[in-house]
Amino acid sequence: MSRARVLVIDDEVGLLEEVVEWLHFEGYVVYSAGGGAEGVRLALEHRPDLIVCDIMMPYVDGYRVLLEVRTKPETAMIPFVFLSALAERGEVRRGMSLGADDYVTKPFARQELLDAVQSRLEKHEEFRRGAARELDALRLGMSVTLPFELRTPIAGIVGFGQLLALDPASYSPAEITHMAKQIAAHGERLLRLFDNYLVFVQLELTKDQSMVADDELCATRTGVSAVAKRLAEHYARENDLKIELVDALAAISPHLLDKLINELIDNAFKFSVAGTPIAVRSTVEDGRWSILISDQGRGMAAEDVQRVGAFTQFQRDEYEQQGLGLGLAIARRIVERNSGDLRITSQVNSGTTVEVSLPLYAQPLSVEPSPGRSSAL
Repeated sequence: MSRARVLVIDDEVGLLEEVVEWLHFEGYVVYSAGGGAEGVRLALEHRPDLIVCDIMMPYVDGYRVLLEVRTKPETAMIPFVFLSALAERGEVRRGMSLGADDYVTKPFARQELLDAVQSRLEKHEEFRRGAARELDALRLGMSVTLPFELRTPIAGIVGFGQLLALDPASYSPAEITHMAKQIAAHGERLLRLFDNYLVFVQLELTKDQSMVADDELCATRTGVSAVAKRLAEHYARENDLKIELVDALAAISPHLLDKLINELIDNAFKFSVAGTPIAVRSTVEDGRWSILISDQGRGMAAEDVQRVGAFTQFQRDEYEQQGLGLGLAIARRIVERNSGDLRITSQVNSGTTVEVSLPLYAQPLSVEPSPGRSSAL
């Protein structure tokens, strides 16, 4: 088993030598740097498993080292522990806000430092194993789901296209119209597959929160209502939709709100039958905007709720399903990127409720309330 590699950066020669000796004795491979610039160079050269770095150093201080390390793809994920004689809370917050993983205040005991090093290495290894498991599950899901979902609409487009190309004169106008509609429907399905895949990849690649400027904001009631009406019409279930909405400015961009609500309401229609209600209700409380989307469809078992993820579909052997299973995964990523929470409550054969909570950008707007307690659109 390979030994963990630790880079120690400190301009105090005596302390640097002592820490290096402690870590060597515990079996770590240790690199040492007497200043920030040298520390950055060694980090890029050796890509250690952990960096222990002093804050107060001349020329290139610990904050600058952390920024340099975090902005390089090859070192961005290395755990980072600060050493500092500064015990003020503000300095601790600053270091953590820049991406530090832990903070040890000078003077420290030998065991205190060793515990911090071991703890961070264990947590990073646990994170790495979890990420590997998620990647394996993602690969498996893609290998099972993606070929089928791409082949089905492509086969439909090719099939109807060939029929029309072989002998178009033999078909009546009504038959040609039907085949053209089928080609369009398969094309729309394929387009949505690609759109969802691209959105999912983009959300996975970026770690930035989607906070927006004032001129990009839109009222949640307007946006949610438009999406709900569009989907109810698409599924020919206008009478099933029940809405009860308040208006607010949530801290999310309009296009992400539209995508989030579209995926959740589309799932509610997709996994319930005509004639059963789809309830969409929003509230504002304690500086947060919440929306609940409920159906009375087939629901999910508790263990399935825990396994919701990309390219994951349940009961596919019992039900015909379209899509890559990305809807809830996309919704979850959008909510996470915007400092929100998403909770799924479901019961087999009884239905599903998805609750999303997002921080408010501003106080609720003063607009007229929705007519009545609820309304069918």
